[in-house]
Amino acid sequence: MYADNIEAFITSSTNTILAAQTAVIAAKSLGIDSLLTNGIHRGDMERIWTILDLPQTACFPLIALLLGYPASEPPYLKGRLHGAGVIHSERYHRLGKDELDDLVRQYDDQTRHLGLIDDWEKQGHKHYLDWFYKDWMRGGKPATAEGQMLRRLKKSGFVEAQKA
Repeated sequence: MYADNIEAFITSSTNTILAAQTAVIAAKSLGIDSLLTNGIHRGDMERIWTILDLPQTACFPLIALLLGYPASEPPYLKGRLHGAGVIHSERYHRLGKDELDDLVRQYDDQTRHLGLIDDWEKQGHKHYLDWFYKDWMRGGKPATAEGQMLRRLKKSGFVEAQKA
């Protein structure tokens, strides 16, 4: 694996995600539930290298896969988005204002259970997506995940640092 080759990085990233998806399907066939998440990039990324004692170069975790048996059944199943913009047929469909507003309405409808939390209004947000992008995605911090992720990619050797 050559960290300076973007094609190899994208190919290995895709292979990693396909392997994780296959593991999820196999686990489900055995009655094992799973959580597949890319949330490892939203916190202190350096802790992943420390906890797992990962190599400092040519290594970049993409996703986390947790497997286990449920202690109990959840009170409801997680909802799914539907309508324009969720699935594109033949070609990409750019959403108009009404279609975008419909997606926001779906997220704001708490009976659909699309979001991660139900008390976003109590936290002072007009819409669920306001909470998601302003609070959750930032981890309550002004620094963006992209800045942290880019620093870690450079440190791992996948992105050449800009020369001054």
